[in-house]
Amino acid sequence: MTAANETLHDVAVIGFDDILRTQYTDAFPYMQARNVKGGFHIAPGKIGGPSRLMLAQLREMYNAGWDCYLNGSYDDDLMTTRPTLAAALAELQKVRD
Repeated sequence: MTAANETLHDVAVIGFDDILRTQYTDAFPYMQARNVKGGFHIAPGKIGGPSRLMLAQLREMYNAGWDCYLNGSYDDDLMTTRPTLAAALAELQKVRD
């Protein structure tokens, strides 16, 4: 419910996964030129890896108003690959920290 003087706006969320370098070199400048913000999902263990974003690039995007989401695992593997529930919970703790 909105007040009489409020206007509803359509909203779309544009998110990127896997912190690929092209998200910084292509998508980020394209969207910035149009004043559109995005979001990126991070597996901390992938930062700075081959064809992946560097921490400085992620910080630049975040400081420009982009959202940052953590993947469920440190290395972007499925949590179901963990041998036990305790191992999966430890992985979540590692990502959170």
